[in-house]
Amino acid sequence: MGTMSERRPVAPSVLASVIAFAREAWPNDGAEGETVHLLCDEAERMSDLLNAPELHDFARAVVLEAAHQRQRWGADYDEVREPVDWFWLLGYLGGKALHAAVLGDHDKALHHTISTAAMLANWHAHLMQEKEP
Repeated sequence: MGTMSERRPVAPSVLASVIAFAREAWPNDGAEGETVHLLCDEAERMSDLLNAPELHDFARAVVLEAAHQRQRWGADYDEVREPVDWFWLLGYLGGKALHAAVLGDHDKALHHTISTAAMLANWHAHLMQEKEP
């Protein structure tokens, strides 16, 4: 198994299939099965947390959305981005927030401001990695 940056993200549908297989393959009737089921429960909880949008607690929402973006797109996706790519992504996501706000779709506007801030958090993390020797 490679390092975290070498691993590919797992789509939620794939994770759900793996969890279903594990639950079926290891019945919850012994120590090993109980452990597998506890791990499946935790994997589902973490997946739900990463894939459920938060709209009202901005700081919490940005952290969760940034993690969701990294899980969805993977570190390799960010590594090939140039500064101009990050800039255009910022404009694209900000434009989605603007569009939703103009249309009066309050929840979507909140979500897009959060996803824009999360993208900036990921750009910041990318810049910090570039700085490290």
